[in-house]
Amino acid sequence: HTLLNNMASLQDGTRARKLRQALEKALANTVKACHNAKFRECFPKLTIQHGPALDDLCTQLLAVYSQNVQQEFLVISHEADISSKLAALDNLLCEQSVSVQTGMRRVPPPSLSPEKEIRDMCVKEKRKEKEAMTKRLRELESHNGLLESELRSKRARWSAFDDVVSQCQTKCLTASE
Repeated sequence: HTLLNNMASLQDGTRARKLRQALEKALANTVKACHNAKFRECFPKLTIQHGPALDDLCTQLLAVYSQNVQQEFLVISHEADISSKLAALDNLLCEQSVSVQTGMRRVPPPSLSPEKEIRDMCVKEKRKEKEAMTKRLRELESHNGLLESELRSKRARWSAFDDVVSQCQTKCLTASE
């Protein structure tokens, strides 16, 4: 249990203690299930020849197994920084209010349902798209207005030119008569 004691000093908080307790229980159940009688059943010939020595070997193997599991647990816990993550979770839970009636922590309702959040995101994107298209439409309308103005100006010039040509034709025809 020295490694488990080391684990206790490394990890504080309710969730970390529960995780340690789960590991201790799992190890205890595993070691309990692998007792000397089962070990002897697996090696009947060795049991006949070396019964008490086989019992000692089983005890030593289970101790080494337990120690290795605890060591691996410590390594994985350290590498994944489980202690701080469980402590952060404990802190979040402490911040939640407790119901006076039930004594249970209240989980704050989500601000929006997932469907509403997705719809709102789509609406927001569609609004942006609409604004961009409206801006482009205004640009095209403005450009179209400039082109219409230019066209009217050219038509007026053509009309004036056509009037001049018509007058010239009339003068030429009247002069030749």
